[in-house]
Amino acid sequence: LERLNVGYLDLYQLHWPDTEIPVRESIDALKELQGKELIRYWGIGNLTAKQIKENLKEEKNVPHQVHFNPIRNSQGVLDEGKEHCINCVITPLEQGLLGSGKSSRGGEAISSKDIRNRNPYFSNPNVLKWNKRLDELCHERSRAKVSMVMTWICAQRHVHAIIPGPRKMEQLDEIMNALSFMEKNELVEQDKADAILSLERAKNYVPRDIWRHLDKGPLL
Repeated sequence: LERLNVGYLDLYQLHWPDTEIPVRESIDALKELQGKELIRYWGIGNLTAKQIKENLKEEKNVPHQVHFNPIRNSQGVLDEGKEHCINCVITPLEQGLLGSGKSSRGGEAISSKDIRNRNPYFSNPNVLKWNKRLDELCHERSRAKVSMVMTWICAQRHVHAIIPGPRKMEQLDEIMNALSFMEKNELVEQDKADAILSLERAKNYVPRDIWRHLDKGPLL
């Protein structure tokens, strides 16, 4: 607070649970900070479905950062949090693997010092094969890969928000193009709040073979 020169934080979020400290204890600490008016709201991140069920049964509208995309399909976590969490999807493009840049080729395209070498998906042959086929399908159908992936994610049930995290202007442009695709085709869900986009309308605008490929995901 002193470093930021503020009296309180609007949102203080537990990004990763500590394996040596019970989740309930961490949540109680966050609530204590809230009680002292040092934070207005608290949130959590990367909890399992079991941890949500055990620790958030009395909570409502807790921001939860969930690692979710066609490669890492954490639908069970989103489902468990539907009544208690604001599900915020992080790493939607799996650190660039689901993008259109050179890193989409996996570990061979990044330097040996790149932190993404810790990501097992960058060296998993099944993931790389599946991802290459996704590139081919998008090329064959003249569709932007990022738009297809982001549309698929936003149409999944209980996805309430998405945090893309671009690092370069061209990456931001791709994300904005995806947003334009959704708005142009009127895919945004208006009638209910269990997804960002209408699943029915999204499936009508994403070519069937691309949607099936995204739905299936790689064999892990």
